[in-house]
Amino acid sequence: MVDAVLPLSVDVPRSRRALLVGALGGVGALAANLFGGPSRADAAPGSPLIIGSSANNAGTSNTVLTTASSVVAFELIQNGPGTSLMGYVTPSTGTTRGVYGRSDSVNGDGVQARNAGGAGTGAGLRAFGGNNHGVIASTANVDRYAVYGSNSAATGDGVAGQAGVGGSGVIGFSTGGNGVYGTSDVFGVHGVTTGAGGSGVRGEATTGVGIYGVSTSGYAGAFAGPITTTKYIDMLEISVPADPPANTARLFVRDNASTTELCVKIGLNVYVLAPLIV
Repeated sequence: MVDAVLPLSVDVPRSRRALLVGALGGVGALAANLFGGPSRADAAPGSPLIIGSSANNAGTSNTVLTTASSVVAFELIQNGPGTSLMGYVTPSTGTTRGVYGRSDSVNGDGVQARNAGGAGTGAGLRAFGGNNHGVIASTANVDRYAVYGSNSAATGDGVAGQAGVGGSGVIGFSTGGNGVYGTSDVFGVHGVTTGAGGSGVRGEATTGVGIYGVSTSGYAGAFAGPITTTKYIDMLEISVPADPPANTARLFVRDNASTTELCVKIGLNVYVLAPLIV
């Protein structure tokens, strides 16, 4: 005689022991999922990025996000007082980069920083070098600048440098050109000192010229105060110069029949101060 098969809709009474065994089995399966398998907080290579977790780990794999957006490829908004985006490289040696930006456009920027707040102590870009340089910039184009600063304010400054006691606000190096070069409709280079005995502009040279000025139609140097020197002044022989402006005396040295003469010109007249036989 064949046993009858109960329909699926028929409820079969279960003993308390069977119910207890089933419940323990469910708890065991839950524990296996929580502790035995990979956790959502331990994202591994190939896993989705888990927002709100600090345990996302791609191992040695690169993570690439590709988009054809014409606005922003990836935007991160920080509504708190913390940092919006941070790049951190832990090795203490090697040529590493915390953050790297690149643009292949002739008018693009590799990295652009902006501060849209009001006037304060903030900055569009701030760099801390620690024991190294704060900012290093280079370019391979002779018509471009490694560092370029501009200020749209009427009396603003393009580049400012500040240093401690004994330091230099701005220092320039060159092996064959200009250490510091300035061009302007007013002052190419303007130096100001507020300390007693300080120097607005200082030039030093071991065998060359500390400060060198050239002018084709104006003055190579102009001073609105007394001039002092701890050495001497060399003057080369020149032809008699043009008439000086009114109320002005023009000092020069000329050659007169193999005689070097120290002269002064006042108006149309030339006065010999000291004839020197050479």
